[in-house]
Amino acid sequence: MRTSAGLSYSRIEITKDSRTKRLGCVHESRDEVLASHCNPPRAVYSYRKSMGGLEDTSSTTNQQIASSNPSDDFCIIWTLKIIDYILGKARYRTVPIEIGSKYTDDNWTQSLMTVGDFVEKYIKNKLDQKEIGYLAQHNLFNQIPELFEDIEVPSYITNKDDVDVSVWFGPGGTVSPLHFDPKYNLLAQVIGEKYIRLYSEDQTENLYPRHNTWLSNTSQVDAENPDLDSFPLFAEATYEECVLKPGQLLFIPPRCWHYVRSLSTSFSVSFWW
Repeated sequence: MRTSAGLSYSRIEITKDSRTKRLGCVHESRDEVLASHCNPPRAVYSYRKSMGGLEDTSSTTNQQIASSNPSDDFCIIWTLKIIDYILGKARYRTVPIEIGSKYTDDNWTQSLMTVGDFVEKYIKNKLDQKEIGYLAQHNLFNQIPELFEDIEVPSYITNKDDVDVSVWFGPGGTVSPLHFDPKYNLLAQVIGEKYIRLYSEDQTENLYPRHNTWLSNTSQVDAENPDLDSFPLFAEATYEECVLKPGQLLFIPPRCWHYVRSLSTSFSVSFWW
């Protein structure tokens, strides 16, 4: 989103769980996650945003692009500025809101409301609500083209006419259960932080996919609280994990299982192709 200040975007630091050997066809170096699927060979890349637009500063070296972290106070101010900006453009627009922490819950449902009502109820006054509200996987840019003027499709996507762009906007505690997608995905974090686990396709037999048709891409296992009596092979599943921070971009290839939990109020953008 456009503001009076530029943003520095930095490479993600992927941490390796003690059980993790590799992800997909990528081998031991932790900053080479998914390299065999990525062109250039990086799971994440960096770029710098200024008032003039985006300048690609991608690198295939292991060098950290930017190491400074904003203070908590700055993060809070930045989050409020972005939310106010979104409200200025979309306050009275009606959007579908997912009600419930994750779509696999029995009590999960959806409701239509304005962006303004969603922010007031589930962002600003979230502690007063019994359920979590989430503007999830919604193409807000098709609905409000003016917002799309504030982003650019990453330069790694060569066919920019065949890109599905969706936003993810919600409070801390929203969860995308362990699942995979059929397309390539670049997940960009605008505000807030998300904890992410990545399991390669060769771990599928340990992840217990659901057998019903419309959720066959989703695991039966709660990734962070697994029932190992019911799903014993899950204990053998290896994964990579990271915390996606503002200004960072994560590459997720097709059929790569991933689990996502927001750690704070969060706004993310997915580019699928």
